[in-house]
Amino acid sequence: MTKSNDASSVNDRSVAVVEAFVIRARRVAAHSLASEALRDLSRGLFTVTPEPDGLTRIQTKFPPEEQMESLAARVRPVILDRDPIYLQKVLNALSYLVRQRPDYMAVCQQLKDRWREIDPRDGQLAGYLVQHVDTSEGTSSTASDSVLALAWLYGDVVHADTERQASAGSISIDERYRSAAHLVSRIAVLLLDTFGFIMYLRKEGVVELRDSVFKQPVVVKEPNRNELGRLWMAPVGTDVPDVGAPFGAGWSQVVHEPNPSPDDEGSTS
Repeated sequence: MTKSNDASSVNDRSVAVVEAFVIRARRVAAHSLASEALRDLSRGLFTVTPEPDGLTRIQTKFPPEEQMESLAARVRPVILDRDPIYLQKVLNALSYLVRQRPDYMAVCQQLKDRWREIDPRDGQLAGYLVQHVDTSEGTSSTASDSVLALAWLYGDVVHADTERQASAGSISIDERYRSAAHLVSRIAVLLLDTFGFIMYLRKEGVVELRDSVFKQPVVVKEPNRNELGRLWMAPVGTDVPDVGAPFGAGWSQVVHEPNPSPDDEGSTS
């Protein structure tokens, strides 16, 4: 294989990765949480209110857990290193496609740096540490926000990973969820920022992507079925005919008598 063919192959693979990412990013962008409030959550904003007794009240608003679960499911592929659209793979592919433009390469590097700060796989401290002391039992637990987030994701939500659950110690599911909400929101915002950069590159003609990845449906818009056609039925176990072949023995068409029209009502023969 020539160098030209090698380069063409790498380019095609890079485009395929970016296109697959775009489809996923559009699904994330369509989520009900994809708003400015999500950016606020990703920044870890909270309010502090002094109380008359000298104590301080700290408040942070979080979405309902069920809503965050669905967003976590949509962003999950970008945090799995074995997934085709693992975010580091996407950013590497994007870097290759803009390799002739130092200014765009710099943006890719900024996105990579942000991902390194967020990537939770090693349990690194991404934002804060949680310490919990149980005075009745005389025990304590300490865990980073990343450890707690993964304990919620893999221990409480998508799997029942007992090791992940144990890593959180005695820290409550409420605290695990809050850590996960911060992590998921940061990942979602970075994903959407990467998507925005890709859209800009496409508009500038730097990266060529197929129109279909921007047009194909990525979310269900009509979950209910309302179809008009002919209905055939058969006992369970009856062979199903091939596409286009006539219905065989055992199959019968469900036929309904049409409703009489107003003109037919009251008529006599």
